[in-house]
Amino acid sequence: MISAIPSHPLTIAEQRISSLPSIYTDSSTMFLLDPTTHVDSSELKANNIYQLLNNKIHTVDQTGTQKWNKSIPTNNNEWAQLFKSIPKLCKEPKLREFHFKPLHRIVVTRKDLCKYRIKPDSDCIYCGEGDSLEHTFMNCSFRKTFFVRILDWLNEEYQCTFVPSEKEMLFGINGNTKAVRRLNFTLLFMKYYIYGRN
Repeated sequence: MISAIPSHPLTIAEQRISSLPSIYTDSSTMFLLDPTTHVDSSELKANNIYQLLNNKIHTVDQTGTQKWNKSIPTNNNEWAQLFKSIPKLCKEPKLREFHFKPLHRIVVTRKDLCKYRIKPDSDCIYCGEGDSLEHTFMNCSFRKTFFVRILDWLNEEYQCTFVPSEKEMLFGINGNTKAVRRLNFTLLFMKYYIYGRN
């Protein structure tokens, strides 16, 4: 395989390797990942490498959760539960992906499309107010009316008494009963419907 590499790039690579500090070029199987982490490469497996990288990368809260905490205070345990609930929510990959996107605040709204000059205005198509992520999923008067009607239907159809808070409407209710799973799926599908028409 190495014989297939042209000689000039191979020479450059050899020069760079010879200029590396000895911690990277020693024949020892130990190396320093960072000033506090010594790693024995002879005992590494793929999941160990993933865990090391994950621990190194995820040292602070994600920006999506930080921004949501400004409008909807949520503790780290609740965020962990929300992220763990994604695979259990439904089997439909598009809906799972859609549930993931608002959690990370990576949903493109009309406000973003206007900023990128794809749409001429940033007004909500339902109520005419300025659109944003919070507006689309929390503050839009059409969305509120739509959610109330669907929840009334759900409560009547399945003899439930769900009255979710704004946070629960946005992220779902924690629980694993059939009624809670049904409600979470309905909430997710309503958000998907409203967003898809936007």
